[in-house]
Amino acid sequence: MVATVAKTLGMENPLVTDSIRAVVVFYLVYMLSSQMGYAQFKKHVVNSRENTLPVVTAIIQGEANQDIALACGKEWKGLPNLIGDAKLIRNIQDYHRTCSLEGTVWRLLYRDEKSIYLFASEAEEKGRPLTIVLPNTEKTFLVME
Repeated sequence: MVATVAKTLGMENPLVTDSIRAVVVFYLVYMLSSQMGYAQFKKHVVNSRENTLPVVTAIIQGEANQDIALACGKEWKGLPNLIGDAKLIRNIQDYHRTCSLEGTVWRLLYRDEKSIYLFASEAEEKGRPLTIVLPNTEKTFLVME
C-alpha cells in the first residue's frame, strides 16, 4: 500500500525526492534563523553590559521653519504636521521617553543611506521597544559611546 502511494505521488522520481529534500532544508534553515534572530533581538532589547549595539545620542540640526516632533526634554506648544495619533507623540514627549533615563538608553539598530534606526534599550525586557526612525541627512549627527 505504501509502495502504491509512493509510486502515485512520483516518489520514485529523483527530481521529486530532491525537491522534497530541498523544501525541508529551506524550511529548517528558515526556522533556525528565525529563532536565532529572535534570541538576538531579546538580547539587544535589554540594557546590559553584554549588549553589543552602541549607545547613541542623536543631534538633529533643524532649520528655522522646521519643527522636530521628538526631542529629549523639549518644551513645545504645538505639534508639527503629522499623520497618526498626536496623543501618542505627546505622551512620548511629556514622559521624556526620548531621553536616556533610569536604565533606558538609546542604541543604534541600523543605519543606511536614507534612515537611522534607534531603539530604547531598557533595564528589563518589556516587549517591543520604542523605536525611532530618523532621516540620514547631513544635519543629523550621532554621538556614540
